[in-house]
Amino acid sequence: MFLTLAHNLLRSRHSVTTFNSPICQLKRWFPHQTILPIPQDQTIFDSFDQIIAADHSIIAAATHLDDKLTVLKERQFDRSKTIVDNLAHFCRNRLHLPHFEKTNGITIPEGLIHKRYPKRVIIHPMCVEDKRIWPAEKFLALAHKLKDRGWDPIFAVSPKEREEWLDKSKPFDCPLFQTIDELATYVYESGAMIGNNSGTGHLSSNFNIPTLSIFSKKSYSRLWRPGFGPGKVVTPPSILIGGGLKLRYWKKFLTVAKVLRHFEKLISP
Repeated sequence: MFLTLAHNLLRSRHSVTTFNSPICQLKRWFPHQTILPIPQDQTIFDSFDQIIAADHSIIAAATHLDDKLTVLKERQFDRSKTIVDNLAHFCRNRLHLPHFEKTNGITIPEGLIHKRYPKRVIIHPMCVEDKRIWPAEKFLALAHKLKDRGWDPIFAVSPKEREEWLDKSKPFDCPLFQTIDELATYVYESGAMIGNNSGTGHLSSNFNIPTLSIFSKKSYSRLWRPGFGPGKVVTPPSILIGGGLKLRYWKKFLTVAKVLRHFEKLISP
């Protein structure tokens, strides 16, 4: 998402370097951008005129950079809008960029075919926070229902998670993706995506792949839902009042049937 910010700065003739170790694996998708891994030696940041950092960044608290450091804090965002829309507002009103386009300038590598496998649906069952992960048995039940409707469900997880999911995902495939580049290639040629809130969902949205995102709370989903291509969000019933109560019981009350209904609405003509 922050590559959207970098792309628009580049369009305004700024020289931009993005530091993000995982995104480095997608360099061939962004040939016009300079993307580097997070450096061990932070003195490299002294050479930049301006620095924009997320509030969880390693340099967000670097006081010696205060005169040129802008920290984007989640609590300051308009939570009724997506992160992408918030970045658009930041570019127009804080950076005063003359133009903003809602894209990160991604370039599709030669030889790939968009939605080559239109009935392949990627299921991404993991998330950074355990409390926001929909149960594995519900994802598996969903996969069986999708299979019955003519879809080809595929489970996509990180290499570290795959050993566990090879058993959990049976009888469905759980391919090994050694890099984010390999995952991106697979996502680009798939027909749809279902998963917990994660970078994989934002990636599929970026590729204009129909994306259904599962969230524990509607308020959280407004900010963090994918904001590029066609997509829907599914959350537990609103009768669960109170944030603490929702985080405790949402997995039980968000049913497979409801997720399936939202997916069918998403992919319907």
